[in-house]
Amino acid sequence: MSTVTRLTTAETAKLLRAELKRVFPRVTFGVRSKRYSGGSSIDVTWTDGPTPAQVREICQRFRGADFDGMEDLKTYRGPQTIDGQRYEMGADYVFETRELSPEFK
Repeated sequence: MSTVTRLTTAETAKLLRAELKRVFPRVTFGVRSKRYSGGSSIDVTWTDGPTPAQVREICQRFRGADFDGMEDLKTYRGPQTIDGQRYEMGADYVFETRELSPEFK
């Protein structure tokens, strides 16, 4: 059985930033982590470039929890494997926000 490394929120954000840069090398992403009572999250922002669905596909691997609004229940995910390493993510949620420039519109 492989070892699982537990990451902090900041370490999770750093790993996410590196993966976004690898997948979308020409896009500049803002990746900011937040800690608060009861958990933590990462906000990912970018202008133009890939669609929110494309970025969400990458970001979902870095979420440590899911939320079920019907039951008002947060459930924790198990470890994720990235580049052959197993990680327990430090951030509960990752939120993606895309801005569109006037030129792009």
